[in-house]
Amino acid sequence: MSKKATLELSINAIVIIVIAITFLGLALVFVKNIFSSATDITKTLLSKEPEPATPTKDNPITSSRETITTRPGETVVIRFKILNPSDTDWVFKPDVDPTKVECGKSNDDACYIDSSNDLCKSLSQDTDCNPIGKSNCNTASYDGVCYINPIDCQYPDDMDCAPTPGVTLEITGCTFDVQSEINQIKIGEIVPYTGVMIIPKTQPKGTLVCRISIGGTGANIGKDIVFNVE
Repeated sequence: MSKKATLELSINAIVIIVIAITFLGLALVFVKNIFSSATDITKTLLSKEPEPATPTKDNPITSSRETITTRPGETVVIRFKILNPSDTDWVFKPDVDPTKVECGKSNDDACYIDSSNDLCKSLSQDTDCNPIGKSNCNTASYDGVCYINPIDCQYPDDMDCAPTPGVTLEITGCTFDVQSEINQIKIGEIVPYTGVMIIPKTQPKGTLVCRISIGGTGANIGKDIVFNVE
């Protein structure tokens, strides 16, 4: 191959690389603009969405709207407020490791009581027994304290010795893009939650019922949102 042919081949390769890089840059800008546009639309809709009412034990989930009139292809933003109405914190907790539980040892995640041992015969001797009023063997419910007694409540008889899931979220009847994660909800705590739904362009006219179910240790609550698709 002559030097001239080699030079022409090199120049062509450089041109192809430059063109490829240019198109790649344009594609990245295009994708960025699409996501930026979607984010701007969500922020605009969210700013116009009313604040939900304060939830109560009788109505633990409130929403900015309960019935929504929309059209195929539209984006819908809904605000929620969620109250933990149970008597237990909805906090993720791994199961208690029985090999680390010792008599008279605090901060081992278990209230260990042995009436035959002076080191751990009283609830007041183990800080893991707090609150003391909830330190008992619960085989069918949760109270937040893993209680172990070698005589009548061996590991893992107490349900609180098992892992707890924290907060579970289930959406049925539709698809929400979760905008705010919920990691935990303590007893009586109210947390905000935002969901974004894009009505499919192929969605037929009629009523669409979306069920939001949120739960944790000791309780599960839910709310229906009705979409009237025109």
